[in-house]
Amino acid sequence: MTRFSFKRWSLFLLLPYGLYCSLLYSRSLDDEAVAGELSQAGRRGRMLWAEYNCQSCHQLFKLGGYLGPELTHTLLEPGKSEAYAMAFMLTGTANMPTLGLSKQEAFDIARYLTEVAQSAAALRKQNPPYANAP
Repeated sequence: MTRFSFKRWSLFLLLPYGLYCSLLYSRSLDDEAVAGELSQAGRRGRMLWAEYNCQSCHQLFKLGGYLGPELTHTLLEPGKSEAYAMAFMLTGTANMPTLGLSKQEAFDIARYLTEVAQSAAALRKQNPPYANAP
């Protein structure tokens, strides 16, 4: 009679979870949506987004962490601009640490977020069934 081995099963179950996590953080849904449409500053911002691991707290296209707000559409909302996003990145808040970004780095990330928001808005217009999606 074979005994149940928790250690063996836990390793077996951790393998798919590890694969899922590696895919989640190495490739996000915005790759298809904005990869070819980014400006030079947007491409630098995308690299900084990954370098500073922003997706561990924030989401783009509903993919990422849950500690911070979902940022796909944020910079298209009234009263929110690149300067608004830069202020958060440069000074931090009670929930968001100061990352030590330069003004240029903060600008590049803000530009990336603006271009993601513009791409998301364009995708909604191109796909009417998703026009009311969050």
